[in-house]
Amino acid sequence: MKIDRSKLAKDLSPRSSKKLRNHSFTLLIFTCLLTTVSGFFLWRELQLVAAQKLVQDCSLKNKCSQIISALETLVKAHKSLKSSRLNNTHLEQAHLEKANLENSQLKNTHLEQAHLEKANLKSSHLNNAHLEHTHLESSHLNNAHLEKAHLERSNLSHADLHSSDLQGTNLEDTHLYHVNLAHANLGGANLVHAYFFRADLSNANLEKAQLSHAYFHRANLEKANLFRANLIDAKHLSPSQIKSACYWYHAIYKGEWDREQRKWIVDRQANQQYIDRLRQDKTSDPQKPVDCSQWE
Repeated sequence: MKIDRSKLAKDLSPRSSKKLRNHSFTLLIFTCLLTTVSGFFLWRELQLVAAQKLVQDCSLKNKCSQIISALETLVKAHKSLKSSRLNNTHLEQAHLEKANLENSQLKNTHLEQAHLEKANLKSSHLNNAHLEHTHLESSHLNNAHLEKAHLERSNLSHADLHSSDLQGTNLEDTHLYHVNLAHANLGGANLVHAYFFRADLSNANLEKAQLSHAYFHRANLEKANLFRANLIDAKHLSPSQIKSACYWYHAIYKGEWDREQRKWIVDRQANQQYIDRLRQDKTSDPQKPVDCSQWE
């Protein structure tokens, strides 16, 4: 049988042309997508470089405009902010969740109402920083320097503040639920109305700390230094908790608030009577003598 090739070519030509057009269109779409994706990643990289430049200018030249946006961009990209120098910077309401700010300089920095949940602030310098109403849940602040910082009404639930320095810090009305404050220095700190439910205060220095109206349900005070600590009207603080600490017999438990002078007036007689009753209550004595040599 003789095949008419010219007729066959005529029949196949439209099909081949259609396939070729489809292939060319697919290739065009793929090229456009590749260009778009490449352009996005290039734009994203340039955005990160610009953000890093802003942070660097803030650190070295004190030029801190748009610093919040720059920091948030870097945090979202999981870029480390370790050892940043952000002293005296205004970072109010910034979203820095899970930020790595380890060993950073944040002295006098304004972080009011900022979000620092799960942030790494280990060994950071937050002296005199403003952290009022700040979200610090599950943050890492061990070995941090928080001397005279302002943490009123902030949320530090589940935070790690092991061995941190909070001397003279204002923590009034602060949420310290399940917080780790073991070996922390809280000497002279304002902890009025602080919420210490299940908090670990073992080996913490609470000398001259203001703890009136604080809530201590199931808090661990083992070997904490209570010398001259103000515990007037402390809530859910049992005799066994008190006597697990050091120098509990030098703490203040009884007194009256003087509205004119705006300070507590110690009722020395009532205070001594309460301490004597604690001494006589042998059922609350610890099983082993408390070792207070670290405070000598």
